[in-house]
Amino acid sequence: METYQALAHHLAMQPDTLSLYQQGWLTRLPPIPSSVKTLAVRSCGNLFDIGVSLPDGIETINLYGAVALTRLPKRLPKGLKRLMLNYCTSLKRLPELPTGIERLDLDDAGLVEVDGLPEGLKELSLNRCASLTRIGKLPSTLTSLCVRECKQLEQLPELPAGLETLFITNSGLKSLPDLPDSVKLLDIGGVEHLLAGRKAPASLQSMIGFGGWLHRG
Repeated sequence: METYQALAHHLAMQPDTLSLYQQGWLTRLPPIPSSVKTLAVRSCGNLFDIGVSLPDGIETINLYGAVALTRLPKRLPKGLKRLMLNYCTSLKRLPELPTGIERLDLDDAGLVEVDGLPEGLKELSLNRCASLTRIGKLPSTLTSLCVRECKQLEQLPELPAGLETLFITNSGLKSLPDLPDSVKLLDIGGVEHLLAGRKAPASLQSMIGFGGWLHRG
């Protein structure tokens, strides 16, 4: 699709998926039909506006590489399960997130803080978010947290009791909260000192640190 007319024609067919890749002409999205379940607009570097609202039936949004995008709609789709905003470098904050969301992929985004994370969220990835200074309360449902190379992030909130994966490689963390016994996979490369004098979580199976992998059992 190389024009708005072609895009409008495609949307008029009521597709369940809208997938666009490296469309430099695309600066804003037209109204999205309610039939769409997956919205994937990747590496569209001039996209700055995705509309005031999106259909509630959308389950997956992927805006990888939307470097001109500075804001999202104030209200995201109620049915949203996964939101991918990797390399959205101009995006500083998130809107209110729907309660059904299960996975947030925010690697290399321009986010300054992440707050208001809803119960039900299972996976949160914030790798290489160079401007990130704060993460708010984590939901009790979270099982995976990745904050590799977040140099401005100096502390984490309390970790949920069911957390299984924690990656904090080369982060700016000055301290670390108590690790729940549920943690199975731990990556502490570059910040091994944060675990000095601590017991390993009871469920720990593998740890990356001290220049390599350490396995239990």
